[in-house]
Amino acid sequence: MTIQVYRGVLSEKVCKKLYDKIVYRPKWLLGNSSVPEDKVGKFAGRPLGQRNEYDDGPETYWEALLDTISTRHQAITGEELPTNLLRCMLNAQNQSNVTKPHIDSPVKGAMSVLGMLTPDWDPDWGGEFVIDGQEIPYEAGKFIVFPAGLEHYGKSPNQKTPRWRTTLNYILWPDEAVEADYERHIAERRGDV
Repeated sequence: MTIQVYRGVLSEKVCKKLYDKIVYRPKWLLGNSSVPEDKVGKFAGRPLGQRNEYDDGPETYWEALLDTISTRHQAITGEELPTNLLRCMLNAQNQSNVTKPHIDSPVKGAMSVLGMLTPDWDPDWGGEFVIDGQEIPYEAGKFIVFPAGLEHYGKSPNQKTPRWRTTLNYILWPDEAVEADYERHIAERRGDV
């Protein structure tokens, strides 16, 4: 499985509506980290669902969006994405938030989907997504599908910006990994293992 980049999954107009809805909603975790033991690299995160359950309310939109991405991915690559949701999370960074290189899951066959949601993003602000030695420019409506075991991170904006750099991240697991590996994954994320 290779890295697939899909531009224009969401229009700029839809990104503007989503951005305004997501940044002004409660329930953001301000001490989120991509590496559990990291005490410096914190950014804002907002869980939308886990273990095949999405939060009630408008978050069912995120489930329909994943279906759209999965359908496009299968049409282009001939490969189906796993259907078990480990986690769906919104992330937000400003220039002082650092995301460290990390993997989303060591589970064989697990896949990640990362979406770029901030509208009107100026490329001069940086915020690239770095994976497997590739820098992918931040662009509203772009989604990236990749094996969850590939090391990656999102660069912070390189200057003060009028908007947060927001991303949506799904982690999907194959059927055979769901129950046994979920508890281990949670323990690893907490630093218990």
